[in-house]
Amino acid sequence: MYFEYPLSSIHGKKVLDATMEVYQVWTFTCEPHWYDLSRVEKGISSSTTWSTRPAAVDLMGDRSVAYGRGALCDPSQPANWVRFSDNTGEETNENLTTTLASYASSKKAEITFSLTAHDESDAGAWARFRNDAKLSVTYVSYPSTPTEAQVQAGTTGKACGTSTVPQVTSDTTPKVYGTVQSVDGSQARLRAMFEIWKAEGSSRAWWANSPDGAWVADNAVRDATSSALAPQTDYKLRAKTQAYYMTDRGVTGVLDSAWSTWCYFRVDTDSPPPPIAVVTP
Repeated sequence: MYFEYPLSSIHGKKVLDATMEVYQVWTFTCEPHWYDLSRVEKGISSSTTWSTRPAAVDLMGDRSVAYGRGALCDPSQPANWVRFSDNTGEETNENLTTTLASYASSKKAEITFSLTAHDESDAGAWARFRNDAKLSVTYVSYPSTPTEAQVQAGTTGKACGTSTVPQVTSDTTPKVYGTVQSVDGSQARLRAMFEIWKAEGSSRAWWANSPDGAWVADNAVRDATSSALAPQTDYKLRAKTQAYYMTDRGVTGVLDSAWSTWCYFRVDTDSPPPPIAVVTP
C-alpha cells in the first residue's frame, strides 16, 4: 500500500515528533509478522501501477503484529491500529520524525510512504489494512523577529538611531529594549536576546538574554542592561525573539527568530544632559 501526504502546513516549523498509524483489519495467521513503513523515492498518482510502483529508499520503522483474526486466535487478536513512531533508544534506523523535520525545513510539497511485508515472499505475512492511515506531526512555530531594538533615551524614553545619525546616550551601561513576537500569537513563553557590536562591526561588545525566569507572552517588551561600554564610541544593537518549548516526552528547547534590524547609538559622556523645564509663576 502507498500513502501520500501534503506538507505545506508544516513548512518552516520545528518538528518535534511524528507518528504514522495504519489500521490492520485482517491477517493470514495468528503468528505476528514484520511490516515495514518506508519512504519512497517518487510520488504516486492515478497512473501508478504495480509494475511502475515507486521504490522504497528509506525505512521509517517496522512492527511485528498480527491483528484481525479475533477469536480465531488465543488470546483474541481483533483488528487494531499499528503505530509507527521512532524508538531511537533501541532502533536507531527508525527516523520518521527526523525525516518529517527535514521535509518541513526544506519545504517539500509532499511525502510518500509504502507499507509492505518485510518478506513479500512469505504467504503468512499476507494482510489487509484500511486506506485511512493517519500521519500525526507535533510541531512548534519559530518565533517572529522582534520589533525594532531600542536603547534607553533619557530617564523613560526609548529610541533608535541610524548609522549616520546614531542615538546618543551618556550612560555607559545603557538599558536596551525589544518587543518579542510570536508568529501566530500563540506562543506564551518568549524572551529577547540582545547583542551590541561596535558600529563598524569589528567586534561584539556585549550580549545577553532578558531574564530567564521571566518568559512572557507575545508582544511584550523585554529589556536588559548592558555591561560597561567604552565612552565616545559608536555601537549598534540588535535583538531576536527566543521561544521555549517542551514536548509531551519532556524534551525541552529554545527556538530563535531572525535578528532585528540594527539600532545605532553612541555612548558620549561629554554630551550635556537633557534640558530641565522650569515653570515660573
